[in-house]
Order: sequence, then structure tokens, then C-alpha cells
Amino acid sequence: MNRIAALVGMAGIACQGEIGDPAGRDDPSTDPMVQAETPFGGTGGVGMTTPETQSVCKTPSAGSSPLRRLSRMEYTNTVRDLLGVPDTQNPGPSFPPDAEVDGYDNAAAVQTPSASLVSGYGDAARDLAASAVQNLPKLLSCDTVASGEDTCARTFLVGFGKRAYRRLLSQPEQERLYGFYASQKARFGFRSAIEQAITATLLSPHFTYRVEVGAAMGGQVEMIKLTPHEVASRLSYLIWESMPDTALFTAAEGGVLSTPAQVATQADRMLRSPKARSAVAHFNRQWLQLDAIDDPQLFKDAKTYPAFTPALRGAMKAETSMFLDDLMFGPSATLKTLLTADYTFANQRLAAFYKTPGPTSDLTFEKTALPAGKRAGILTQASFLSVHATEVQSSPIARGVFVLEHLLCTVPPDPPNDGNIVPPMVQPGVTTRQRFEMHDANPCASACHSLFDPIGYTFENYDGIGAWRDRDQGISVNSVGQVQTPKDVAGSYKGAIELASKLADSDSVRACVTQQWFRFAQGRQESEADACSLGLLRDSFKNSGYDLRKLIVAMTQTPAFLYKTRGAP
Repeated sequence: MNRIAALVGMAGIACQGEIGDPAGRDDPSTDPMVQAETPFGGTGGVGMTTPETQSVCKTPSAGSSPLRRLSRMEYTNTVRDLLGVPDTQNPGPSFPPDAEVDGYDNAAAVQTPSASLVSGYGDAARDLAASAVQNLPKLLSCDTVASGEDTCARTFLVGFGKRAYRRLLSQPEQERLYGFYASQKARFGFRSAIEQAITATLLSPHFTYRVEVGAAMGGQVEMIKLTPHEVASRLSYLIWESMPDTALFTAAEGGVLSTPAQVATQADRMLRSPKARSAVAHFNRQWLQLDAIDDPQLFKDAKTYPAFTPALRGAMKAETSMFLDDLMFGPSATLKTLLTADYTFANQRLAAFYKTPGPTSDLTFEKTALPAGKRAGILTQASFLSVHATEVQSSPIARGVFVLEHLLCTVPPDPPNDGNIVPPMVQPGVTTRQRFEMHDANPCASACHSLFDPIGYTFENYDGIGAWRDRDQGISVNSVGQVQTPKDVAGSYKGAIELASKLADSDSVRACVTQQWFRFAQGRQESEADACSLGLLRDSFKNSGYDLRKLIVAMTQTPAFLYKTRGAP
């Protein structure tokens, strides 16, 4: 067998049997840390629950439990933490972009690896292993002269395998990995054998996938409690988008990651780590569709918007990034602050764009008061408004659809199959709103545009790059808009600030935010089987005063997070 064939064979060892049931692994049902209780019929660790939640939690369900591959972001972070790979040498960013579902790039339903990704995994594993053995003494942390090469190799492989697979290796797995090392050493020498063993481990599906077996619970038929190591992995990929750290491994192995309270303690700790800021920012960028501000394909016509320079664009991006980071990890991480904050972070250029006093340098971003009556919260920030606009005009469609889908979780109907609906082009002397109202008069367009265009009209005081305007094409702006559904938001609103204030106090928006975090955390859409988990999230969110940071912790207290469904895909 040649070298490459040996690697493929070693990587395939983990595939003997089903991926979710690695051959030779100890039966997790014997794990003494697994407990049989289901705490969700009462408070579920979230405080007071409504009668409705108590009812649906009498027979809780974990919902679907799909096998999840590491996303590009998760792979990048994992090899960084596993091998100490610097950003400049990390292969993860070179992988093909992950497909998105509901705007999130970690959805299990579309994670079937492409041929180019499989090839990328192979190249990455070889390169990472070759780099790792450049400093073999540091990698092994073992004196091969004093202890012997084979002893050092065995100790390293057991520890490395545990961290790479995010769980303890069974004895048969340890022997297979060591046997592979020994066969390679006999042919190619010690250093090469370590390199090939690392390569094979990184090619295993137990590294590239988040494999979950769970453990049968006494008296339970459908629900299977995750093992402590599996819970640790779910925690780390939710809050850090990376592998567990030493403290999580220690908690899992020490029997202190088995109850909801213990899980919450770890989640609180992890949210205080700098690594949490990156993962939470990644969620916010996807939920709020903000990545496009950094996309070279976001184009603005230079004649229409000469102010949209690279420097201003960069300031817009920095503003939103700093605002969201301060929101999520500052003293007021509430939904209301997100939507109605009277402050932002600006440098001199952005403050001048907003026509508000601010820093006297472009090199410094400071907390800056927004102009009263003109801006408040994330929906009036220039980054959001620029992304949700065209190259030559504002877009009631894009802005209205965002509010409908991402804040109200309402999906508009598909356009008619025979529809050929083109947004109206700029016409001198005709406002954007007037053009869209003529466009909406088309019965074909009106079928669905009537749901979101009137929402978008509330943003008409902001042009295509988010600059405030009282007049459009020389005509006074009419920013009165309307929401048709859901009922608790339905009504007319004058301007985006009035709309945002209503959204901030809406139970429909609050419920939608919990759904958005659920989709990101679970890598799938919610279903009827998730009624208990979603009910607990809504109740916990309310009990916390709609604190977004505490919502992340509440996610870890649900049956969908702590359990899996027997036989579910």
C-alpha cells in the first residue's frame, strides 16, 4: 500500500459502521454522567414559564438532529485552536463558500461536501500536518530520548485525537491510530509517521463532522441525551464557532456538564471570552445582512452618490461593527437598544455624514449621539441602508422585505410564474415612492409588494447610501408607511424611527429573534417538534427583559440543544 492509500485507509477507519456510531467506541449509555431526568416540564431553567409552554413541554421533543459538517468558519477556527495555525497560514478561508439557508451559512441541509471541498480537505490536512511537525519537540511536549519515541507518540496521539474528535478515543480507536503510526514509522521514520497520523486524523469524518451518538435515557423512547463531550462541542460551536477549550474538556470529563445549570455556567463563562465576540458578530452580520457592506460587488453610482467613497464605506462598516459589539457585550444588550439606541460610534467623516457633532479625527471612533428625530438604532445606520438599496436609488422593496422576513419572520408569497416585475427606474421630478406606487398598481406586482413596499416607505427619508433627505427629486418626502401583518405591529407609521420603536415592543419581533438564534444554533429551521424549545426561549427572553446576550445562554437550556431524537436525521 502506498503512502496516500494508507492515509485514505486510516481516515476511512472511522467510517466502519455508521458515522454516528464509531466502531469500537464505548457505549455512551453506560456513561455515569448521563442522567435520566427531563427538566422541561416545569421551568426548564429559564424562570417563570407560561401555561402554554408548560403544556407543550409535558412531552418535550428535541426535534430534528441532523449531522453537521464544520462550516468554513468553524473549520478555520478549529484548526487555529487545535494546531495554533496563524491566520496567514490557515487553509479554511480558501475553501468554497458555504451555501446558505435563511441567510445562515451553517445549515446542515446544504452541507453535502463538493468535490472541490473534499480536495481542499486533503490538501489542508497534508499542509497542516507538515507545518505542525516543523517543531516536533514543542508539538509532542515529550522527551523522546528519555521516554522513547513510541511512548511519546502514543501519548501525543491519544491527546491529539481527543481534541480533534472533541471526545475521548475508545481503546480500539487508540490502538488503530497507534498501529497506523507504527506502520508508517517502520517505512518512513518517526517524524513522517507523526505527520501522517495527524493528516489521517484531520481527514476523518470525526474531525470534519460534529458526530453525535448520545445516550439512551431511562424511561425515554424518543429523546436521547447528549453525552457531556457532545454538549461541550455544541456549546463551543454555538458561542465560539470552534472546538472546546481545556476547561470544557475538563468539565465534560469531570461530571460537571450534565445538568442545565452546569451548562449555563459554562455558557456564561464562554461569553466572557474574546472568542465569543467573533461568533456573535458572525451571527449578527448574517441575521442583519450586513456582510454586503464589505462586498466589492456592492456598487453605488459615483455620479448619483459621490460621497460614497471607500473611506466613508469603511467608516460605515466600522460603525456597525463597534455598535453591535458594544450592544452585545456592554451593559444593555437588549432588543430595544438594538432598534432604538440614540447613540452610535462614529469618526469625523461619519459624524459629518450624519450631520451630528462627533470626533475631530477620522482615526478615532467614539460613542456619538445621533441627531434626534432622524436616526435611532440599527435600522437607521448607513451600512444597513446602503446594503438595502440599489446603485442609484433607495429601495422600499429591499428594506421592506428585510423587516418582514428578518424581524417579523414572515415570508412573502412567491411572485406569479408569469410575472416580469422590474423595479421602476429613476425618473426626474418623480420621487422614489411615487415610482414604486405606480409600479405597485400593477396587479401582478401588487400581489406580494403590498406586503413589503409600504413598510419600506417608512425609510424614504434615507437615500441609497443612507444620507438623510427631506426632499427627493425636489419634492417633499412622504415617509408614512404601513405594516399589514402580524396583528401586533399592523398599522401606519411615519418614518423609520416610529416603526423601529413599535418593532422593539412587538411580541412578534421578539419571537422572531428567538427563531433566528434557534436556526443559527441548531443549523436548521424550526418545526412543530420544537414547540417546547421555542416556548422556553420566548419565556426566558421575556424574563430577562429581552436581553440578547442572555438569549444565547437560554438556547443552551432547551431540549433541542441538550438532546437529540432517536433515529432522527
